[in-house]
Amino acid sequence: MRFTVRLPFSLALLSILAGCQLAEPPSDPGAQSTLPQISEATEVTTTSVAEIDKASIQTPILEPGPEPEPITTVWQRLQRGFQLQSHYNHPSVQAQLESYRGDQRYFDLITERAKPFLFFITEEIEQRGLPMELALLPVVESTFNPSAYSHENAVGLWQFLAATGREFGLQQDWWYDGRRDPQASTIAALDYLQSLHKQFDGDWLLALAAYNTGGANLSRALRRVEPERREFWNLPLALETRSHVPKILALSRLIQNPEDYAVTLSDIPNEDPLIRVEIGSQI
Repeated sequence: MRFTVRLPFSLALLSILAGCQLAEPPSDPGAQSTLPQISEATEVTTTSVAEIDKASIQTPILEPGPEPEPITTVWQRLQRGFQLQSHYNHPSVQAQLESYRGDQRYFDLITERAKPFLFFITEEIEQRGLPMELALLPVVESTFNPSAYSHENAVGLWQFLAATGREFGLQQDWWYDGRRDPQASTIAALDYLQSLHKQFDGDWLLALAAYNTGGANLSRALRRVEPERREFWNLPLALETRSHVPKILALSRLIQNPEDYAVTLSDIPNEDPLIRVEIGSQI
């Protein structure tokens, strides 16, 4: 009895081992009949996993977020385009902010003068992807007076010297001075600032300082300090230039949150208030 029971088991085991070694289907018909059952079971399992995967991978339904507040004033465009906030907390900037605090009369004057020009300036800056702080440079240079004239013969909103104006394409003759043209001078000033930004290794504070004092003067100041200390705040510059950059940054910080400094900014609509007209004669 024991021999007859064990013999089929031993033969089946030898058949399976032989099939594994030779990598051929077993010759036992009984073993072949089990293969479809294994295959079917595998297919059922695969189908089940696929169904589970399909059920688990669902496209998430995203709730619509709040729409951004529409821009209705030029001040809002400035606020959204500021890029130099990391410098706003410097003590020199804070000192300038305190000098602006509560000076409503000054900011009313600036707003009134800037209304015809600030929209065009922000458009140009936005199209170039530049820091919107640059739009406030005319506040420091000319208080937004296109007829401003300095004791160094700098002229216009952006206070171009004659030579620098010609270098950046501003026509100057008996008929027309492009330095007094708000649109032409804005384009030239931004070209000049981008040139300085490239010259001084992508540092906007150095570019703004060079705009005021000249690239040659700034280069000399940089050479007078150790390489590891070559940033705007450490440079031996004239008092006017040392205060020039903090004023621009302070104005930017104030415009970002005017209520913090007891100032109200009258709205400047986000639309172009000017149209160019060809009159065909001198006026």
